[in-house]
Amino acid sequence: MTNGIFVQVAGFTDIERHALNTLFRLSQGRAVRFDLWMPGAPQAPRLVLLDGDSYESRFVLETLNLTAETRLLWVAKDTSKGVPAAAHAFFSRPVDWPQVVQVLDDWFPSAALDLDLDFSATSPVELQQRTGGPRALIVSGDTQTTLYLHAKLSLAGLTWVDEATDGQLALQLMHLQAYELLVLDLDTAQFAGWGFLQKLRASVTGLYPRAINTVLLTNRVRLRDRIKARKLGIRAIFENPPHPGEFGQLLRCL
Repeated sequence: MTNGIFVQVAGFTDIERHALNTLFRLSQGRAVRFDLWMPGAPQAPRLVLLDGDSYESRFVLETLNLTAETRLLWVAKDTSKGVPAAAHAFFSRPVDWPQVVQVLDDWFPSAALDLDLDFSATSPVELQQRTGGPRALIVSGDTQTTLYLHAKLSLAGLTWVDEATDGQLALQLMHLQAYELLVLDLDTAQFAGWGFLQKLRASVTGLYPRAINTVLLTNRVRLRDRIKARKLGIRAIFENPPHPGEFGQLLRCL
């Protein structure tokens, strides 16, 4: 009989997510398998993997309800700056995946994984099919806006969230990963507002089979902004921060 262990994951780069999903895939059919935990899962996660360098993980850490059976693994670029007391193991970047597998084997011995990580290049659509869930990209240079959006997206079940604080990084991420949702803060100085949005959309044309759900944030929504957003096929434009109820309703309709 196969027993499933739900794994809650927050943060991590595209390459690291690729490795984690390879681990999940290789565990299928074994005595113990690993499955990605999502809100609404029949059981609580028994394994939590947190990226200490991401805002999302800080939010998740504050809301975790750890039990005696839960194992927390922490990853950060520099673990000498502090590791949560609740962490059962921690790793510095770049991640030594064979050691991670050894730790998981110690925690869950029946899993006995022989992990062969495949880092071959994939297109954004292929990578999304491997991760098996919708992914969002937050583009904002404001920390408070980013934290607020992470919290709202997580509550809506969108836990696969990346973030970019400048336009160049946003463009790079959109060429590496397929996104279902783009949330763009128009008032961030580095983005030059509407001009950056048009450049970004033109850059990824042809990479995605259909238009990305795009939500815009700005400190003041004028009538001409609403008209321009409608012409560009933007899903919604909100004053920043967006109204929790209206933003949540939009996310549920994606």
